[in-house]
Amino acid sequence: MKIKISGDRFVNENGDQILFNGVNFVCKDPGQGYLFPEPERVFRRFREQGFNLIRLGIFWDGVEPQPGVYDQDYLQRVRDVIELARQNGLYVIHHKNFSSPMNDEDPAGSIDPGENEQIGPMEDFASPFTSSSRASHTGCFV
Repeated sequence: MKIKISGDRFVNENGDQILFNGVNFVCKDPGQGYLFPEPERVFRRFREQGFNLIRLGIFWDGVEPQPGVYDQDYLQRVRDVIELARQNGLYVIHHKNFSSPMNDEDPAGSIDPGENEQIGPMEDFASPFTSSSRASHTGCFV
C-alpha cells in the first residue's frame, strides 16, 4: 500500500486517488506498554466505521526507557501493530512523541499542543465523535 503525491492528490500504486478518513490510535499509558491490547479487534471496527488511516502514537520513553537503553520488544510490538493495521486495510501515520506523556513539559518544543486532541476513551470508540475532548495525561485513547 504505497502512496505517492501526484499534483495535489495522494495516489496509490495504480494512480488511483486516495481520500483519507483517519482516527487517532494513541495509548498514553505506560502500564499498557504505550500500545493498546487487542488492536486487531479495534482495527476491524475502524474499517467497519469507514476509517482507512490511523495516527499511531509512538512514545520515546517506550523506545528508550533509560538513556542508551533501547526497548527492542516495544519496537517489535510497534511493528506488529503496523502490520495488523495493514492487514486490516489501514494506512498508518507515525506520530513520535518525544516528551513524556505523563507531564506537560516539552523543553524542546517537540509537541504541538494542538496535536494532543483525542477522539475519546477506548470504551467509547463505537461512537468516536460523541466524546471529543482534550485527553488526560494517562490512559489509552482512540
